[in-house]
Amino acid sequence: MNLKNSIVGFALVLLTTKLFSQTPIVADIGTVASEEASSIVQSTDGGFALLFNGSINPPINNLTGCTFLRTDCNGNVLFYKTYAPGQANAGYHLTATSDNGFVFLMAVNSNNINSTYITKIDSAGNVKWSKIIPVRSGNMDGLSLDAAGNIYVVANASLTNVTKDEIALLKFSPSGNLLFSNKLEYTSNLRASDISISTSGQIYVLAMANVVSTTYTDIVLIACNAMGAVTNAKTYSTALDDEPAQMLISNKNELVICGRSFFSNSAYDGFVLKCDSNLNYVTSKYYDASTQLGEMLRAIFSDGDNGWIVAGDKGAAGGRDFICANLDSNLNMVWSNYYPIAPQFTNYTYAGCRNINGSITLTGDLRSTANLRQALFLTIDKSGNAPCSTQVLPMTTTSEVPAVLNVSITQSQIVFTPIDNMPAMATINVYSNGICGVNNSCLNFTTSKQGDCPAQCYVITNTSSAAPGSFWYWDFDGGDPAFSLQQIPPVVCFKEKGVYNIKLTVTTNGKSNSVEREINTEEDCAITIPNIFTPNGDNVNDVFFIKNLPDNFLLTVVNRWGNIVFETKDKNKFWDGTNQKGTFVSEGVYFYILQSDTFKENYRGTVSILY
Repeated sequence: MNLKNSIVGFALVLLTTKLFSQTPIVADIGTVASEEASSIVQSTDGGFALLFNGSINPPINNLTGCTFLRTDCNGNVLFYKTYAPGQANAGYHLTATSDNGFVFLMAVNSNNINSTYITKIDSAGNVKWSKIIPVRSGNMDGLSLDAAGNIYVVANASLTNVTKDEIALLKFSPSGNLLFSNKLEYTSNLRASDISISTSGQIYVLAMANVVSTTYTDIVLIACNAMGAVTNAKTYSTALDDEPAQMLISNKNELVICGRSFFSNSAYDGFVLKCDSNLNYVTSKYYDASTQLGEMLRAIFSDGDNGWIVAGDKGAAGGRDFICANLDSNLNMVWSNYYPIAPQFTNYTYAGCRNINGSITLTGDLRSTANLRQALFLTIDKSGNAPCSTQVLPMTTTSEVPAVLNVSITQSQIVFTPIDNMPAMATINVYSNGICGVNNSCLNFTTSKQGDCPAQCYVITNTSSAAPGSFWYWDFDGGDPAFSLQQIPPVVCFKEKGVYNIKLTVTTNGKSNSVEREINTEEDCAITIPNIFTPNGDNVNDVFFIKNLPDNFLLTVVNRWGNIVFETKDKNKFWDGTNQKGTFVSEGVYFYILQSDTFKENYRGTVSILY
């Protein structure tokens, strides 16, 4: 039986379940000119949103543009829009917003003047607002959102001294209003690599600087409060260069950082470093595959359990390959692979994401033909397998501990006004090309409970897409019916409570793709007890309603003095806020006990009344 990932559901509410298989895909995306992708985000429909940068085709005064592009789950292009407000335009750090749109940074050069556009778009790429800020941006800076949708930017700039790099730390509202603008500065160059925001609003900036020596770079972590004022800063240093790339905050509130470090006996090695929320060192590991110019880890994200996926590239100046590895919670290697899709050429991984179904999609810079660079689209399964190009990458893991020192970062305010400016658009012709033969079906389905508990029947909504003439096969583990050959399956019922698998397999032109979901009918009928209700007569949350009560039960509600105010054995009788005399009780907290012979133990808790 596969690992259970069901949660308590409600009648006619979609279940959260786990997808267990996905056909790997290798494709390139681009024009007849050269491109590279910088960011990728999966959308809720299983497709993807990418940013890629490259020549505008046909070339117009050597223009380069930033293209926002949407694909289906196989990387097939659905639509795209290209932004070109300057002569050289490159987009970075595409991030999804809560309104189904996106926000990204765009580095723009016009007449040798560098600036950054922060741009908000809708799901179709239409610009909602765009601001110009007088700092330069690129792959080595960052953008992050907090729970309220506020946008945080770190960009490298020379704000007060043209000979020294400083960091601009900016905060914008969801509508694009500048909330604060600060400068972070060190005695030498200070260059931003990434930014993350904790659930409590703490701001963490990942950077590098020459701290321990003037020769070698070190990792610098800067903690700031909600207004961007520095509260703590530390540096982490091995003997030679340390170059951070990306950072995230784990569900344990730890900072997890990837990048590369240089060692005299092994050139560059990839690393992952963990610190706690106070920037105290927790652990670190270094990964060496003994390649000529070493290994660089450029992207890190959760594997969906307690571990991490890291991705980057390895090799030499004349030939670098994409790499990806799975680490456990202690940073030990679970698997590591490389993908020689275009051997003898330099290929770079810049970004990645874990998909809804547990697979992994990477993007970056692919030399797919002799003269062109294209945007990578590489989907691998959760074990790291890609079609026609997977090779095991043996990596030696070491546990060298970096030196940790406090570092003094100066913070001050930047005074400027962002300029409203809608970026000019360009017309290009984008295509996608599958490198390995795959089944072009995009499989997905949802399940919803039919009727109240203890009924064990489910409606299946098939949202998959496949070519005409495909063969559909549904396997209902323990269900009635046991299987179906229909594209739209019938209602399936289960006679007993338990955990069951529903699997869909689609075969197109002899190639099969499958997706599997697990449902727990017992958890789907779990007792659900609210902790507040408002008996004010507005027909919204007016009664204390407990869902999925058994036939044999006793519910008792008492006040703080232990006096019974409500009692029932009838599933159709709900507490409306009145006592046994029929008058409404006062606002406040009341105590309940729910008893039944079917329970292993009774339910006890509190419920609040508000009018």
